[in-house]
Amino acid sequence: MDDPKRIIAVEPGSIAAALGIRPGSRLLAVDGEPVPDVFAWRLALLAPVYVLTIEEPDGSLIEYEIEADEDEEIGLVFAEALMDHCRRCQNRCVFCFIDQLPPHLRDTLYFKDDDLRLSFLTGNYVTLTNVSDAELDRLIRARLSPMNVSVHTTDPELRVRLMRNPRAARIMEQLRRIVAGGIQLNVQLVLCPGLNDGPALERTLGDLATLGPHLQSIAAVPVDLTRYRESLGLPHLEPYTPALAAAVVDVCERWQARFLDSHQSRLFYLGDEFYLRAGRPLPPPEDYEDYPQLENGVGLLTSFAADLEETLSELEPRPARNPRTLVLPVGVDAASFLAGWSRQIAACFPGLKLQTLAVENRFFGPQITVTGLVTGGDLLAAVAESEIPPDAVLLIPDVMLRAGESLFLDDLSVADIARRSGLGTRIAGSRAADLVATIQALAAERP
Repeated sequence: MDDPKRIIAVEPGSIAAALGIRPGSRLLAVDGEPVPDVFAWRLALLAPVYVLTIEEPDGSLIEYEIEADEDEEIGLVFAEALMDHCRRCQNRCVFCFIDQLPPHLRDTLYFKDDDLRLSFLTGNYVTLTNVSDAELDRLIRARLSPMNVSVHTTDPELRVRLMRNPRAARIMEQLRRIVAGGIQLNVQLVLCPGLNDGPALERTLGDLATLGPHLQSIAAVPVDLTRYRESLGLPHLEPYTPALAAAVVDVCERWQARFLDSHQSRLFYLGDEFYLRAGRPLPPPEDYEDYPQLENGVGLLTSFAADLEETLSELEPRPARNPRTLVLPVGVDAASFLAGWSRQIAACFPGLKLQTLAVENRFFGPQITVTGLVTGGDLLAAVAESEIPPDAVLLIPDVMLRAGESLFLDDLSVADIARRSGLGTRIAGSRAADLVATIQALAAERP
């Protein structure tokens, strides 16, 4: 395992570059004290003068006394963004998606992180079950905000049962400590029918309402169930039916009205899947206020539609130089939503046809309906069963792929899709403006 404090790069023009600090060196201390993680590092750099102890690649030690302006960057890039090893999850949640994965996927997919420090760095949601009181207080004192917490329920006994960890019972005590420290708080609930929805959800929302103005948002998403649960010996869980999803929407609307009165904010939001499964219209953009949990899929389709409408309003229709069909594969949830928009996008590029392709998830099972969990094999099967012209181009959403790469979850690559399907391929950004820009570029290509 790589040393998390090893320096892998030095930014050109930085203080570190001017001092001659080299990649391959290692940070040992600041002012003679070890640095536990990136947050201690950032706090140490706030001093007007500090001394770095660096171990050179040959083992020699050098001390650098640094006097930096407030906005001047030191310029060191470390092997791990945390400057420490990521903490593993200690829970065995009955709804854990990673526990539902089949064997023989790439190793990184099975790693379960639960590190509060990632809440600040990447927006991850954490459970607080592996955080000591001293560590929680240290991060509160660092004034790093917000904290994103996976609560699921505030009922101590139920939370222990859901997460199968006795340390899960202390959640309200921990949340009160966070808001008392002046830290902004976002909360996530993964809802399981008959377990933590219904009366349990009502209790959770009532408890969270007592946390005061530092509570920024509460979001609920439905449990994801793969087809491997039974073979893996996992507890049986029910999926959300239209009626059960509608009941959750009703609870949400009732509590939003209460929160608007008490907190001047709706505070509580649902993942898009609840509205789609209930057959209810998606809320308008203003109901999501500033989209506090967009990365959780909360308001994602509404935000996309609003951005797409604005993007299209700024376009002047221009005929495509190379008339052909573009195919946008998406998960089942998004397919019907995007079908109407596809026609409006294509109308801006006469000669192009934009076809939405609903991809059933056979790899994880039909209960998994989001675009981000579509595999390469799923996509190939959907293409084979559809009537797609041989000169068509697949617009592959980047959310289907490993970040920064062209690999699907089943390790098929975009090149594999092109070779096996015989179709052209393009990777398209998931933002509305990025998707339209990709289509615009294809429309401008010569035959």
